[in-house]
Order: sequence, then C-alpha cells, then structure tokens
Amino acid sequence: MITASPICRRLRAVRRQRALYHLHRGKALTNLDRHKKALADYKRVVELNAACANAHNVRGSALAELGRASVVIGGYDGVLDLEPERASAHVQRRNCLTDLGRYDEAAAAYHRAITFEHDDARFHIQPVRP
Repeated sequence: MITASPICRRLRAVRRQRALYHLHRGKALTNLDRHKKALADYKRVVELNAACANAHNVRGSALAELGRASVVIGGYDGVLDLEPERASAHVQRRNCLTDLGRYDEAAAAYHRAITFEHDDARFHIQPVRP
C-alpha cells in the first residue's frame, strides 16, 4: 500500500522540475531578447515555486529590459524578501530606482549591496545624479 507521503514527495519533485524547465526556457528566451515571452515563463516559475529567488531576479531583469522599472522594483523586493543578502538584487533595484529618479532610495540600495559584497568591484559604482 502506498501512503500519501511518498505521493506528496513525488508531486513536489515534479513541480520543482517543471519550475526548472520554465526557468531555463525563460533564460533562453531572454538571451534571444524575447523578454515578453520570457516573462510568461518566469511568471510560471513563481507560480510553481514562489520561494525561487532566482525566478524573481530574472523576472525583474526581463521587466527592466522592457523599460518597466516601476514594476521591477516590486520584483526585486520579492527577491530580497527571500534572500535579503543577495547583493545583485540590491544593485538591480538601485539601477531601477536611479532610472525613476529616486536617488536617495537608490543610494540606500547601493549601500546595502556593498554591505554584503564589499570585495566585489561591480558593486562599487555609485548611482549618478543628472
């Protein structure tokens, strides 16, 4: 007799595999500059596995490529809710805030990024005010 526990574990494993499929497909579409189609895959990954910080991160990057900076900030906030020490998400959030002219918030995001990755030169580029 099969108990519910092995079935549930198998269903979770299948769900993770489907999420990985959509994540990799989205990344391939992003590499082909097909950002709108990639967004659909990233959305599906988040539906299948909301705890996948990488999905939130690449979704934000795709939205940024489409010029939707105001929407992107919420995506990076989702990443940071899951992984608060992810410096790259702080930097990408900073870039979006700079694009929106929200320089004080951008500077704060910049400082959080270098707090976590102080040895990485990529994170030592300050936002530029016009």
